[in-house]
Amino acid sequence: MLYAGIDQVTRSRSYLRETIKGSDDATWRKAEKILTQFRAKGIKQRSTGSTVKFGYAIDECYAKGIVAS
Repeated sequence: MLYAGIDQVTRSRSYLRETIKGSDDATWRKAEKILTQFRAKGIKQRSTGSTVKFGYAIDECYAKGIVAS
């Protein structure tokens, strides 16, 4: 289980988990590979980008009174 940060929508903690059965070397390699994938997903989830243009966001802030002119 790997902590993946705070979910941007629900504001709750997010964890990535997977069960890998076995104890041989191949299983350990598979577990390391999955852990690497989880780390990449966690980093990506923590730094989610936005598709909203900056100008649009500012216009919305002015319209809702969040930013005073």
